Amino acid sequence: MRKLVLLLCVVLILLLPMAALATGEDPAPGVVGPDLGIEMSLMIVAMLIVLDTVLGVLKGIMLKDFHWSLLPQFLATGVVPFLGGLIVLAVMAHFIPEPFAPMFYVSAAAASAKYVSDIWDKLRFVYGENPTV
Repeated sequence: MRKLVLLLCVVLILLLPMAALATGEDPAPGVVGPDLGIEMSLMIVAMLIVLDTVLGVLKGIMLKDFHWSLLPQFLATGVVPFLGGLIVLAVMAHFIPEPFAPMFYVSAAAASAKYVSDIWDKLRFVYGENPTV
């Protein structure tokens, strides 16, 4: 239950302004706007991806199951597709906002939800609470 509440809080707090921008509203003038929303969303998702990757490496080291030789393959298959796709959508949303901005915000929200859930599980593992699957 705590996982669901945390996930909803993070998604609503971090991504609600971006979703409002996708509908054309400006919830906080000067703080979140059409120029800031796309870049801020991209930076939030990028930070979540980096944090998830670092925690995954830490978890692998703790399990003594980490192989440095597999790290480039993981980055090429697990990190670059998410980040690359979001960067392409962000560039398109910046220059052609009408059809691409809503697609970018929905993609950013979905990726953020996925990575927040993964980070939560990895933090529980690192701090001693093994999550049940």
